[in-house]
This record gives sequence, structure tokens and C-alpha cells, in this order.
Amino acid sequence: MQTAVLTFMCAIGGAAGSALRYVLSSKLDKKFPCGTLLSNILSSALLAVLIANANLNSELSALLAAGFCGAFSTFSSFAFQVCKMIKEKEFTLSAIYVFSTFAILAGVCAVLSSV
Repeated sequence: MQTAVLTFMCAIGGAAGSALRYVLSSKLDKKFPCGTLLSNILSSALLAVLIANANLNSELSALLAAGFCGAFSTFSSFAFQVCKMIKEKEFTLSAIYVFSTFAILAGVCAVLSSV
């Protein structure tokens, strides 16, 4: 029974996270994938806060960490967008995107997980 509840909580969080990521990407992604970058930053920030406050029960952890943050963040879209930029010979733009993604995410996680 507990596994079914946790799976359901994860699915609900995942549905919300993926829908929000889609909205951000469809509104903000143009030549530079601002929506994807923003969703990865926000989901990493939320996950860092959740980890720093590790007293979440398993249902909230499934809903927010695995479900929402897991679906709101996206490595597959990031990788696809980088490959697309490289294929279009946008080397500088792809390098900026890769560097900014990892630098910002590492900084956000480092700062928020120590709070």
C-alpha cells in the first residue's frame, strides 16, 4: 500500500513539474533556451532547499523531490538543445549555455544546501 501511495504522489508531482516546464519553455525558449535554463535553476534550488531541510516525510519527498523537481528539471532537453546549437554551428552560444547551466546550478545548490 505504501508503495502505491508514494508512486501516486510522485506521479502527481511529476505531472505538475513537467507541465510547468513545458509552459516556461514554450514561452521563453527562443534562440537561447531561457525557459529550460530557468526550470533547471528553479528545480535545483527547490531540491537544494528540500535536501537542506531533510525532515520531509516520504510522501512529501515523493511529491516534491522525485516528482515535481524530477520532472521540472530536464537534462534531456538541455542535451538536445546543446546538440541542436552545435549542429547549427552556434558554438559560442552552446558553450555559454553549457557553462552557464553548470555554473549557475552548482552555485545555487551550494548556497541553498548550506542554509
